[in-house]
Amino acid sequence: MIIIKEGKSRQVWRKEPEYAEVNPGDSVVLTCLIANRSGNCRWEKEGVPTGIFSGKYEWAGDVSEGDCSLLIKDAESEFDDGGWQCSVTASSFKARDALVSAVSQLVVRVAPTAVVIRHSDTNRVVIANDTIDVLENTNITLECTSVNGKPAPKLSWQLQDSLPSFSLTESVQDGSAVSVISVLVMRSDTGKTVKCRATHSALAYPLEASVNINVLYVPVVEVEYKYPNGLVRSNLNGGHYVALKEGDSVIISCKPDSNPPASVAWRRAGERGVWSTEQEVLVENVGRENAGIYTCTAHNSLGVSGPKEIVLDIECK
Repeated sequence: MIIIKEGKSRQVWRKEPEYAEVNPGDSVVLTCLIANRSGNCRWEKEGVPTGIFSGKYEWAGDVSEGDCSLLIKDAESEFDDGGWQCSVTASSFKARDALVSAVSQLVVRVAPTAVVIRHSDTNRVVIANDTIDVLENTNITLECTSVNGKPAPKLSWQLQDSLPSFSLTESVQDGSAVSVISVLVMRSDTGKTVKCRATHSALAYPLEASVNINVLYVPVVEVEYKYPNGLVRSNLNGGHYVALKEGDSVIISCKPDSNPPASVAWRRAGERGVWSTEQEVLVENVGRENAGIYTCTAHNSLGVSGPKEIVLDIECK
């Protein structure tokens, strides 16, 4: 007769603890499942044994069935944030089947307190919905950084559709989330707003920072004329004749489009220097001496516009 002795199965992992996050004051379960458990389950935090305390650290499942998961209540960063390990002693003196899990991190979340936008091209930090000056048709680089927060929040950008942009980098540096984008700015984008938003599981509402764009450009001028009674008005995009009879009056206008604002200068052909610096000039009771070419230009700190002309043609009696 042959007698067969059945050996007891060795303890093996069904599931080791994994990375977990929890909001302060909430509860979380660190999973630890063992097949064929016979030894005693234990937990350590940062290498220090942790006991079972009702109302704080409790078994989450049925230990007799190999569920050694730990329920942590009222999570606090001071006591619970850090590396945790689950272990089980050997099933017998000779079994050598004791188990020790890898360290799993429990993060007790901390909400970020702010997000900050920096204009990387000038290394300037934008304060509370501030405005930055940008030359037209240039790319600007904006960097958004979170302040505090654990883990680092998720950052996203909000731009109007007319602002072409592309992401340069997204990273976590010294615990802060950092997102960098490049934006192509054109003249029509002046006054538009770029926002950076931070979302985090410990925040009830996202955090935002914003920057307004002020686009700077060299002046462009258009010339107009009208009669003093305002009945006739014409936009002159190039050099044009204005037919007048002797004794008529006319208002000629120079309209600059620029940022920053521009100063205008009228010059009259055949005369030296500036004829007028007014945007609108009333030429009264015209005569032969008023006939000629009037040229307008505008200038600001960035440069000078191209010239636009009005030709006054006087029909003498």
